[in-house]
Amino acid sequence: MKKLNYSIIAILIVLTLSSQGNCQFNLVPNPSFEAFDTCPNSAGQIYRALGWTSPTQTSPDYHHTCTNGNPWNIGVPQNVHGYQNAKDGNGYVGIISYTINSLGIITNFREYIQIELFDTLVTGQEYYVRFFVSPGDSCRFTTNSVGAYFSNMKIDTIIYPFTPLPYSPQIQNSLSNNLNDRNVWKEVSGTFIASGDEKFLILGNFNDTANTILTYNNWDTISLIPFAVHYIDDILVTPLDSLTSLNSQNLHHQEPLISINPNQISISSEFGMIECLIYNGMGQIVYKYSGFRKYLLEIESNNYSQGFYYISIKSQNGSLYNLKLFKP
Repeated sequence: MKKLNYSIIAILIVLTLSSQGNCQFNLVPNPSFEAFDTCPNSAGQIYRALGWTSPTQTSPDYHHTCTNGNPWNIGVPQNVHGYQNAKDGNGYVGIISYTINSLGIITNFREYIQIELFDTLVTGQEYYVRFFVSPGDSCRFTTNSVGAYFSNMKIDTIIYPFTPLPYSPQIQNSLSNNLNDRNVWKEVSGTFIASGDEKFLILGNFNDTANTILTYNNWDTISLIPFAVHYIDDILVTPLDSLTSLNSQNLHHQEPLISINPNQISISSEFGMIECLIYNGMGQIVYKYSGFRKYLLEIESNNYSQGFYYISIKSQNGSLYNLKLFKP
């Protein structure tokens, strides 16, 4: 067990607050595909990225720097679909969003990725959704057709084995947002109002072939990949009102909310009552507290394993603060 490095945690907390300038909590576990149970060693291993699955009987590829040099060429930045560095961290996912078969006949084969959110969406709440996309530049085609669908249940892989999922995504990339630049990650984003029972997020192309607009680029260097691939990374789902600037919270007029010293991380509030939840990267609650207590939290090296943790803190006056930290 590595000793907890408080200086690194302190830096990452500050960066989370200052660089984004927003108080927001990401409802997507493992949003940049950094956490895995085992380094992928073959194509089609999306299940090795913690929390992520395929909602159909297809096999999206999990790309990570740890795989570099393996014979399946699914590393980062170089892999069978092209060359691209991760948008955030060291990993991303590649999904087939359009394909033709070996005889040149157009098919409706699609790949999607799916994850259970930290919490069920709230009825009537408006949510902001954002993810980044880059085309596989060893593929023959590109398309702007990609979207995000929020479901109240986990999609059954048996019912929808290979064809496009028959759902209308709440977030659909605009055709004017061109995703065919292989040198950059392009943002796909939007907002929607939740029905209140959504718990799962699915990403992919929900259009059938007749409604998928393609660009033929002839980038492909391997005859076996006459299709379009979307690399996906850095996914965010958060209540729209959580994007309020931290400056509006008047933090300088309150007691320090978080203090760090070599022995403990302490959370304090001038309002007395505090509610605190800590989630691990899989969305499991590893710490819960509610009550009057000035110093309520101490993280020791033997309490938590390596990885990202999300802290949600609510003070008595209703202010909500959401932070992310990494324990090395």
